[in-house]
Amino acid sequence: MFQFCIVGIKEQAKTSGLNLPLQGVREMKMFKILPFTILFLVLLVPLGRADDPDCNVDFETVIKAQNTAIFQASDFVITNEDDWCDFWDQVYFLRYPPPPCDLTLVDFETEVVIVTALGTKPNGCYNVEIVCIEGDEENNLTVYVRDVVPGPRCFCPMMMVSPVHAVKVARPIGDVEYTHSTTILRCGGWK
Repeated sequence: MFQFCIVGIKEQAKTSGLNLPLQGVREMKMFKILPFTILFLVLLVPLGRADDPDCNVDFETVIKAQNTAIFQASDFVITNEDDWCDFWDQVYFLRYPPPPCDLTLVDFETEVVIVTALGTKPNGCYNVEIVCIEGDEENNLTVYVRDVVPGPRCFCPMMMVSPVHAVKVARPIGDVEYTHSTTILRCGGWK
């Protein structure tokens, strides 16, 4: 296609009587371009990396909150109702009156709760989210967590936050490993 465009420009210049300096423009043979075009297209095809997560474990969000009393960054698993109610009290500590512990959200006979907390942060643009859970044959889990931080152009609510995300997964589970990645929140701004 590129070859035809150059030839067309040269022909147009000749027929219109213009003496255009087309030095440096060479006619290219299609067989010279084709291998590079194919190589270019092959390199553009996104290839799956060997370390991409499988995300083969279904989960459901039970709590996602910004203003909690979980002030330290932490990752943990809740396996019983007592620990669930302690967690519930920390999540809803700042609400008055605090809601009673909801034991209907999780059936601890068949499910557990996986929690990630970002800790106290200086503004409302910070957030945390469990994005994927990968399991193996021994029911060991790898939890992939996205920590969101504001970019330099973000105008964020000036308030202390302690983001938390809690999801439930089916039992049985083995060891749980958390893998955090940081995502920078891209915000607009004046130029």
